[in-house]
Amino acid sequence: MYAKLRIVVDRNFVFADRQEAGRVLAQRLAAYSQSKAVVFALPRGGVPVAFEVARQLSLALQIIIVRKIGAPYNPELGVGALSEKRTTYLNYHLMDQLGLSLKNLKHIIRQERQEMQRRRQIYRRGRYLSLVKNKIVIIVDDGLATGATMLAAVYALKQLQPVKVICAVPVCPADTVGKISPYVDELICLHKPSVMSAIGFFYRDFHQITDHEVIRLLQKASAFPKKDKQTDL
Repeated sequence: MYAKLRIVVDRNFVFADRQEAGRVLAQRLAAYSQSKAVVFALPRGGVPVAFEVARQLSLALQIIIVRKIGAPYNPELGVGALSEKRTTYLNYHLMDQLGLSLKNLKHIIRQERQEMQRRRQIYRRGRYLSLVKNKIVIIVDDGLATGATMLAAVYALKQLQPVKVICAVPVCPADTVGKISPYVDELICLHKPSVMSAIGFFYRDFHQITDHEVIRLLQKASAFPKKDKQTDL
């Protein structure tokens, strides 16, 4: 029914804020309006974007908790990521370039797992991911750099056997598109710069999203189509 992979790219775009990015993404996803698709946000920055996608398309909004594994001396550089389904993605090529081993990352992984547990408690009151078997899942973030957190989310959600996995982001560098696309059925990227130093450069307002904002948007999204029952992963 759907093509195996479709890559959509709009160039030369700077977004006013995450809300505008979400509304533009929703236009590219119009074919899924009022369907049985489920939108999954990557917190925290992806939540306002995903909220707009879900609201515009009348879709259920969920959250999948992932955490970047930052390099020990450069936390912003993601060498891997964790998902709440205990899947771990590691970029061994980048680790080799930085001279890192798994031993160097163990304490960081332990800290990030603790943070994931904290977020699950405050965002979903400890509940686990919803069942999405035979459904379409649309995974949304405010942008991708290395793509580590998105890949961790993809791996986790694929274990729940959705019929289709879509990655939808406002901005993603060209090389990361190549990394992500083999693992998803559809990749929608509104802006694909050849060189990207920071996602925030593509937004006029890129303030840090707080836990309070995440919780507020999730509560508002409860008026969207009802979620399926929870399953312990």
